[in-house]
Amino acid sequence: MKKFLSTILAVVMVLSSMAMVVSANDVDYAEGYYYVNGVQYTDFMAAVSAANGGTVIVSGECAFSSRLAVNSSVTLQGVNDATIVPSASYGSTNSTTNWKGLLNIAGENVVVNDITFDGSLYGDNQAITVDFKPVRVTSGTTTFNNVTITGSKRTLLMIGTSSSSATVNANNLTIEADAKTVTSAHTYADVEVTNASTLNYNSGVVNGYVLCENGTTKTISVAGLYGFVYSDDMIYTTPEHLAENYLNGNVSALAVKNYASVLTSDANKATATGMVNDIVTANDTALAATFVTMIDDMVSKTIPFLGSMLTSDEKAVLNGYKATLSTILVTE
Repeated sequence: MKKFLSTILAVVMVLSSMAMVVSANDVDYAEGYYYVNGVQYTDFMAAVSAANGGTVIVSGECAFSSRLAVNSSVTLQGVNDATIVPSASYGSTNSTTNWKGLLNIAGENVVVNDITFDGSLYGDNQAITVDFKPVRVTSGTTTFNNVTITGSKRTLLMIGTSSSSATVNANNLTIEADAKTVTSAHTYADVEVTNASTLNYNSGVVNGYVLCENGTTKTISVAGLYGFVYSDDMIYTTPEHLAENYLNGNVSALAVKNYASVLTSDANKATATGMVNDIVTANDTALAATFVTMIDDMVSKTIPFLGSMLTSDEKAVLNGYKATLSTILVTE
């Protein structure tokens, strides 16, 4: 009998210990809360402090009323379609600190897994001059795995500051940005890497501009991105984003000149030619037609009483791209 009871007790103890081990994908995590070692928290900073270098589970949609910080080594693990958003009262204090974003990371070896940062509730209502960045990595090393950042008319992700540098390793990082012209992208890039910071962008989707300022280190291996010299910096984007932003943006005289420079300058001719050839090789007729429309508009732009906005050399290069792209377009 004692042996039987001992066996039952052992089984119960094993089952009890198994029940304490909760999968990071367990749907039993209530949405809108944070968990550390199975303990539920309503306050994000309290959960980060309790984790003490461990893991904070972020479950479902969690609203931040102001910018919060991670200043120590921690893993943020999203479950149940984890999304960090501004609360309805976010920014109500008109605080410039609040404007800075949803999360500021300044810790070594921070890992963020399976979380979306969506600032739309606040960011969609702000002008591009409002310094709202959903995610800032101001120092240390951070790794993003399966992360999406969206919801600001200005910068979505800033790496480093004017006085500090940081390193970001990005695996399947999705950037979903509002439309910006190249003129704005230089100042308000969707991903801005500054002050000798390092970006290792290994995979993901970019619907926006990635700006690497002079002196920064970058490994950009995201499919479909092309890097263009802009002043002393590098802008990475897709041909779809480049053309659609031109056609849907505020095409001022300065914008036209900047696009022409990006596509025709000696520093960019090889990249632009390769991009055009890739469009033709892929037989992407829709994108080719969009580019031809953009080129026609750029070439035809004039300044009242002064004539063409572009030089004859710039027009020749652009028309050369048009001729290449037109080889896959059906003509009547």
